Amino acid sequence: MNGWRRLVPVVVYALAAILIGRATVAQNEPFSDMQAYAEGHAAMPFQARYMMAPVLRWSERSALVAGLVPHLGYSTRGPEDATMQVIDSLCMLLLGGLVLCMRRRMAPPAMFAWLAPALLLWMMAQTFIVHYEQQLTMPYDFPAIVFFTVGILACMERRAIVFLAVMLVATYNRETSLFLLPIWLACTWDVRRTQAILVACAGLTEWLLVRMQVIRWAHATTSGLAVPWRRNLTLVLHPQHWPQLLCVAGLIALPMWLGRGLIEDQRLRRVWLGASAFLVGVAVFGVWNETRILGELVPLAACTTAIQFEVYVAGPGRLTSQQADRM
Repeated sequence: MNGWRRLVPVVVYALAAILIGRATVAQNEPFSDMQAYAEGHAAMPFQARYMMAPVLRWSERSALVAGLVPHLGYSTRGPEDATMQVIDSLCMLLLGGLVLCMRRRMAPPAMFAWLAPALLLWMMAQTFIVHYEQQLTMPYDFPAIVFFTVGILACMERRAIVFLAVMLVATYNRETSLFLLPIWLACTWDVRRTQAILVACAGLTEWLLVRMQVIRWAHATTSGLAVPWRRNLTLVLHPQHWPQLLCVAGLIALPMWLGRGLIEDQRLRRVWLGASAFLVGVAVFGVWNETRILGELVPLAACTTAIQFEVYVAGPGRLTSQQADRM
């Protein structure tokens, strides 16, 4: 019986992960021309997020993908859509395991092992599917979340080699890998300061070299980034946009901030201290009602919210390992 009780949440999560992965593509439109992106001719800054371009270019010519499209139903618009649905579904499956690993490295011990993955599903669905503005999706969105989550785990465990490997690979996918550097410094500064600085400098060098390379591949002269302050000011001043703005992290961002006093795990506090640079970057360069721009922090937010709920349920006393095991 215990085996079945453990298997059922896994199966449910897997089905929900595939649902969210497919719906993210089917319910949204690509922000850029996917064929142009695959061929290396999309506008900046999208083309500089290069990693998925060869994958989509392969899918356009693949007999395997062409044979898969009819079996995915009317929601699939072509080989690029089919490939993105598969990639996003696989990423969602990976994120379930990564969130479990992240939660196990945080204190107190988990009272409900399923809670963090369940919150991940909720937040991902709200962030990427449930919206009436900015109904957009891009092929690099979900891979970026996977890379960023692995990077956070490397920072928490102070694994320099893994961190640098993630920085190298993730930067080919999206420039937001840069914001792993302050998280690394926040997690390692008090323990190995010299190593922290050296690794951060190496990571920054990797980031700069990769960015120069992908911009050259895109035949671009600028990064294409802009500061949309007028647009964001309009979003804040007009009430019709407020529900979409509050949809960040599945409407849980504000309650999570208000419950920050429930977090006593120092590593988690350091991760959020480093992640504040990400939030500032998004506030400056992002369009605020485009909730997908905060996708990289969703797994971290899911774990944080799970801890807050469990600490609140446990009451004023501490949740010990023995209590968690009994639950």
